[in-house]
Amino acid sequence: MSLPGFLAFLLGLSLTAYALLAGADFGAGILDLLAGGRSVERTVITNVIGPVWEANHVWLIFSMTILFSAFPVAFSAVGTGLLAPLTVALLAIVLRGAAWGLRSGQDPQTLAYGRLSRLFGLASLVAPLLLGAVAGGVAEASTSTTTTTTTTTAIGQSVSPSIPWTGAFAVTAGLLAVCLCVQLAATSVVVGLQRRRRLEATDRLRLRGLQSGLGVLVISLAGWSSPPSRHRRSPTG
Repeated sequence: MSLPGFLAFLLGLSLTAYALLAGADFGAGILDLLAGGRSVERTVITNVIGPVWEANHVWLIFSMTILFSAFPVAFSAVGTGLLAPLTVALLAIVLRGAAWGLRSGQDPQTLAYGRLSRLFGLASLVAPLLLGAVAGGVAEASTSTTTTTTTTTAIGQSVSPSIPWTGAFAVTAGLLAVCLCVQLAATSVVVGLQRRRRLEATDRLRLRGLQSGLGVLVISLAGWSSPPSRHRRSPTG
């Protein structure tokens, strides 16, 4: 295996680890949002996911380091074409961490606790939705004949990729990512509770896992029936 191939393998491996481990973290935040006023359900989610949830973002840092070190052209293209969704996703990751930390010192009966919980849950929903849309946009762009547009600036011409992260296929990929995160989180929490021989809220969380699994199936069929478009994008001056 060549060095670029090996580095690409490491990049794919780290992204897969981030999708699985951090995906369960995002899903836990969504489950926390769906828990509403059920404090027992929130407590069991926190006890199972809480000790390791923040460390999983190290995989994202590792992936970005490989990308900009080994594939700077690809890093530039992704950073240019997907600046808006990646920036919002990063802000959501930061906000969910801040909300989690601030909520831990609040009384569950206070108004601040409820608002921080909603912020934590909504940020946990937005991040995988946008990251999934980014993945879908990249997949669609990779099947297009031309994916760049040339623009004239004060210092000359610059080439920027056209990545359709707001298209139908990308939105479908984002929704699929959300459902997968919820399923990963529900499965992790239920298995963790069973290992600890604690059965609080397992029935409801198991139901959430089945519902998200059904969502994965439906959205996957929708994405399969409407594959990425392969139309040609003409360069514009």
